[in-house]
Amino acid sequence: MSTFQRNPQSDQDTMPEIISIHSYRRGTGKSSLAANLAVLFAAAGKRAGLIDAALHSPSLHLAFGLESPQTRYSLDDYLERKCEIEQTVRDLSDQLNANLPGKVFLIPADMKPNRHLVQREYSGERMENGILEASEILNIDYLLIDTPSGINDNALLSMAICDTLVEILRLDQQDYQGAAVVIELARKLAIPHILLVANFVTKTYQPKEVKAKLQQSYGFDVAAILPISEDMLDSSVKDIFVLAFPQHPLTLALQSLVEALESVR
Repeated sequence: MSTFQRNPQSDQDTMPEIISIHSYRRGTGKSSLAANLAVLFAAAGKRAGLIDAALHSPSLHLAFGLESPQTRYSLDDYLERKCEIEQTVRDLSDQLNANLPGKVFLIPADMKPNRHLVQREYSGERMENGILEASEILNIDYLLIDTPSGINDNALLSMAICDTLVEILRLDQQDYQGAAVVIELARKLAIPHILLVANFVTKTYQPKEVKAKLQQSYGFDVAAILPISEDMLDSSVKDIFVLAFPQHPLTLALQSLVEALESVR
């Protein structure tokens, strides 16, 4: 896995679109969604960045088949002032072996158990500065933040600095209620764009009916209804789903989400 190289056009006057991927609870497919979206952006010729801000349970590296972040420095090290943010960045583009016209960069978090207590007192300002600095250095088009699940200081920080919040929910009562709480907070944070995504939707539901119900309940666009997929559940952890199954209904649904994100930029 290679380190990144500064983009020679990084001084362009372009602003990245910062997208926070959030869910009220764990197990909604948040990290996998973020990883696949980044690859789809790269397939469209964009420079996509991923930040694993789920510091207590990081998993973005697993979406790319990495048993550990395999990097000398992680986001944790930057927050502890042990390195600069650019030292945490890894270019995953070549590793994907897909000849993507764009780029995929990852800033991983550390999985070591003794690091989990460190995040109690890190500076929110330093997190924000690091995200913005990394975006500028890499000339990022879309920066996706894999936020911590639930409602906590780390999640709220990731939401507060984003341009678009993608709130993922499953179709059950706990997620219905949790999403309502998150959306109310998002309104108070004045997040410019809020998109809803229903994940793991079974064939017993009609997508159009689900979309209409959620939009009526929450008052925000439902950007995608993602079907539950045995191929996703059975595929190797080392495979990015949209590359392994480019014509799969789930991939096409994810592509519709990419288009929705591009439209609000």
